[in-house]
Amino acid sequence: MQETEGESETERRMPNPSAKEDAWAFGPIGSPFPDNPVRATGQQNMCKLLDEYFFLT
Repeated sequence: MQETEGESETERRMPNPSAKEDAWAFGPIGSPFPDNPVRATGQQNMCKLLDEYFFLT
């Protein structure tokens, strides 16, 4: 197979789209930030931890 300019065979077979959970990062400037953009199972949201830290200091 011939490769088109700038695209390898792997890129044609396995496109690498952006992860859906990262779509919020590419919104227009000034758009609202989502409440919980990243989730880690069993972990507290870091935004909440930072809010508590800055509130207490």
